[in-house]
Amino acid sequence: MKKAARHKLNVAKFHLDVFAPDTGVLLKLDNTESAVDEFCQFLDKKVPVMVAMEATGGYERLLLNQLAKHKIEATVLNPRRVWDL
Repeated sequence: MKKAARHKLNVAKFHLDVFAPDTGVLLKLDNTESAVDEFCQFLDKKVPVMVAMEATGGYERLLLNQLAKHKIEATVLNPRRVWDL
């Protein structure tokens, strides 16, 4: 079974920070529909993919909706639980 592509995301009001540990690439994307859609199209090419992100008071909704549109598995985590790790 192919290992899932992992990306670490930090969602803010105006941008997304995306880190790909397998390549060491760090991206800063606008938190806009077009930029997020383009990122989802990129992720669509990496099968399988699972995206996890912290809840950010709603700033994550655009990303979550676009991931669902592209049928990419995603989950929203309680920030407190993430920091406890």
